[in-house]
Amino acid sequence: MISSENYQISTPINNNGSLPVETEPLSIDEIIDRALNVCRNLPDSCRVSVNNIEELRHRLAHGRLHLAVLGQFNRGKSTFINALVGFNVLPTSVLPLTSVPTLISWGPHLKCVVRFLNGKGDLVVQTSNEDISATLITYVAEEHNPKNQLCVKEVEVQCPSVLLENGTVLIDTPGFGSTYLHNTRTALETIVECDAALFLISADPPLTQMEVEFLKQVQNRVSRIFFILNKIDLLSEPDLREVDRFIRGTLISRMGYEVDLRLFHICAIKGLNAERQHVDDRDWIGSGMDTIRSGVLDFMTREKYFALSQALNEKLGDALREITNTLKQQIEDFHKPVETMHKEHEGFVAGADTIRKAIDKELALVEIEKKAILKFLDEQSRQADSTIQSALTVSIGTLFSNSAGVLKTIDNLTSALNRMVLQTLTMQRTATINRVNRPYRKAIQVHLRELAKIHEMVIDCVGEIPDSVMSSVQDKLDLSEVDAEESWNFSKSISSKDIISEWTDWFQNRQTRIARIRNRVEKLAGEMIAVNKKEYFTDLSIQYKNAFDKMRSVLSDTYSELLKCVDEISSKKERSLTSRKLESDPSVRALKNHVSAIENIISLLK
Repeated sequence: MISSENYQISTPINNNGSLPVETEPLSIDEIIDRALNVCRNLPDSCRVSVNNIEELRHRLAHGRLHLAVLGQFNRGKSTFINALVGFNVLPTSVLPLTSVPTLISWGPHLKCVVRFLNGKGDLVVQTSNEDISATLITYVAEEHNPKNQLCVKEVEVQCPSVLLENGTVLIDTPGFGSTYLHNTRTALETIVECDAALFLISADPPLTQMEVEFLKQVQNRVSRIFFILNKIDLLSEPDLREVDRFIRGTLISRMGYEVDLRLFHICAIKGLNAERQHVDDRDWIGSGMDTIRSGVLDFMTREKYFALSQALNEKLGDALREITNTLKQQIEDFHKPVETMHKEHEGFVAGADTIRKAIDKELALVEIEKKAILKFLDEQSRQADSTIQSALTVSIGTLFSNSAGVLKTIDNLTSALNRMVLQTLTMQRTATINRVNRPYRKAIQVHLRELAKIHEMVIDCVGEIPDSVMSSVQDKLDLSEVDAEESWNFSKSISSKDIISEWTDWFQNRQTRIARIRNRVEKLAGEMIAVNKKEYFTDLSIQYKNAFDKMRSVLSDTYSELLKCVDEISSKKERSLTSRKLESDPSVRALKNHVSAIENIISLLK
């Protein structure tokens, strides 16, 4: 429960909740301090925004200006950064490489720190350039860390570069426009934390439509952007002038940039390969990298505090507005009449009760259907007797009418008889399963239709539910059906000794001997059929019982998942209703005081 004591504001305020009128404008760091003071003891729902403000204060205190390096895939960002800082540590590739942000900051010696999202401790590497590059390939490269499966939050490379001594932090962002769409999303998310950007364009080809569209998304998120044309070694002087005119014209006419927009011309690979990155190195000067480095350093020296303050000013405003929106939403929730919530809850309970009754009815129906199918199977068993007996009489007559030419031995007779009985019973069993499966399939379709109706009832009651709840239900029910093609072997068969039980039979004349054998065959065949028929019908009875048990299990599990969704929403509604009944006006007043104080701070921002 939220109490008014948790919302006491440390900064003095006027009786109407406003802050005292300031005689002089406050600096950005003073405004941040005041914001943090006001934001003490806010609800947990504001914690993320408060953390963002604390991070802004830390960055301002340490003068850390985040400078993002942006560019379409394969524009040479990593090569450019290596040349810019003067250390060849970032790996380069013709394939999409960067999958997570890589920070390059100042440090007394080369060091790489890998930070993780899952609470795992940092990985620190500071042995050699090669080891650092190998670490980056392992944890940053898309090939080795697809979709950031290693849960890397960020990677920071520290190096003693003069460019970074004043607190500037370069950020190598994932290249946008490759086949890995999540890299584009990561690049856009990274920009939110940046204060300025270097936008790398290439001469092959210059400024694609994809770059223009990406730049439109970046334009309102970064206060200052430097535009850099890389790979100028691919162009002649006339072509370079034409490309420069095209790119600047596009940025000015389509993106609204000032007409004096500058486009830096560089060849990053030439700058990286320069023996001495110094003004007396012709390759270094010819690469254009010295102009970039001095231009960025000049920007950092003259405009760093202004750019950082402006960027932090905007981010502070965003964080404070997010807090006020969260608090206002809580106030609105407090003001929602309890009676309305109670009626909504009653309607929900009634809907949930209707769903439960429908589910109970469906599951009870499964047992009724099972009894009906087993009764139908028993009827099929009785009806099968006359069909099998007729087929047996015909088959035995055929056997003995051909006995002179075909059944030369008792063994032949025995084999033919067993084969004939197995075939007759198998055909009868297949026909029985096909007949019984028809009402079983109909039962499945009826249950699927009712399940769909109940599914819609649950959606109407609770809103969206996970797709996994209804996945594969029909497949599981279809698999419960008894398979008519399944092989089957009878347990009782006839042997030659069963047919010739008396040795005197061999001394009878042929007609008498065949008549006596036929009598035994008919009797033995009848016994064999009775035993095997009882066995397979007993087996079918068990299979159909199991089929209905599986049907009920599948339906029961699915309905349980649906009811779980209902119960979760019901519990939330009950907790919300109870919370509203327990909350009092002092809590609302405390929230309003916070909103008023924060809005006054927002008014101080330029």
